[in-house]
Amino acid sequence: AGGPFFQPVISRLQAALEQSPEDTQLQAQAFLAEGQLAYLRGDYATALVSFNKSAIASPDYVPAHYGLGNAYLATNQPNESLASYRRASELDKTLALPLKGMGDALTKLGRTREATTLYGRAKSFGQPLPTNTGLLAARDLKKRKRWKEALKEFEEVVKTEPTAEVYIDIGDCYVGLEQSFSASKAYQKATELDPKNALAHFKNGEIMFREREYAAALEAYERALALDTTGQQFNRK
Repeated sequence: AGGPFFQPVISRLQAALEQSPEDTQLQAQAFLAEGQLAYLRGDYATALVSFNKSAIASPDYVPAHYGLGNAYLATNQPNESLASYRRASELDKTLALPLKGMGDALTKLGRTREATTLYGRAKSFGQPLPTNTGLLAARDLKKRKRWKEALKEFEEVVKTEPTAEVYIDIGDCYVGLEQSFSASKAYQKATELDPKNALAHFKNGEIMFREREYAAALEAYERALALDTTGQQFNRK
């Protein structure tokens, strides 16, 4: 993906460089295009080299530092990725993408609270972002048992990403808030979206058992046991 677009761009930039070989901005753009093409092909090592050359040619070239952040993250170098995204953000404070990238790097480093703050800042720009930062922030809030805040985020996410997994998250938040009826509804919605989701059936069974709805609990447990025969998603015992 992306090759048919970037290859002509690279050719035009190389032709321009032949006319103006000392133009560092053209050099930076050519290296950037090469890096982006390599990145889209999954050749992250080559992308890293090309983005680095772009940044050397033009140290204040924001796309080069952002590209470096992406390449470092793809090659599991979150500290270097964080530094590159931060540099891009320092050079252009109006962009959301570097902030989102910093959040991704911090998430990989286990610094989820800082990541959540940056995701919030990135979202506030109102610019398109390549992944759902709301989901990442919601799961961090859920992990910290901030049920109401997490629930609010999940309910926003589910408007555009109505998956069984998100409804399970919603159900978990309602459990944390001790709202069994709403939790059960969320788990049931998860089973409607994915009838083979053993965890959703199991969690709904837990709610039904707690509420002494034994027939419904038995059915939910039996479905869960039949779907997860090895006990990977819950304790069969």
